[in-house]
Amino acid sequence: MIRGATYELEVVIKDNDTDTPINLTGVVGILVALYGDGKKVFAKWSYLDKSAEGYGFVSIVNAAQGKISMPIEATHSLKAIEKMAKLEIKVAFPNNMFEDSLQISIDTEIEIEKVERSIFEGISPA
Repeated sequence: MIRGATYELEVVIKDNDTDTPINLTGVVGILVALYGDGKKVFAKWSYLDKSAEGYGFVSIVNAAQGKISMPIEATHSLKAIEKMAKLEIKVAFPNNMFEDSLQISIDTEIEIEKVERSIFEGISPA
């Protein structure tokens, strides 16, 4: 990932035990954070519209295959530290067997890729 570039990040959410995609049909909430060292968050998204709170929007690309997508804006990638970029994903499903009838799953420390600096950082080509 180059600081200052824009990306469309696609991720498949998988079951940690079986390494198979989780079917997102019926999901009631998804939170995603992109962060670097020290858990410094430089972009965050929600399946529910929380843009007023600084969240971008998560799109479900293919529910059956557990695939989601989030835009990484140039202003977000510029905040990245030149280390490994990581994701944390939190998903909520309705399930009466759990507190508040919600089953919450969290996966953290998902390595995305190393963040690098461009020699043109801060200079616009347009």
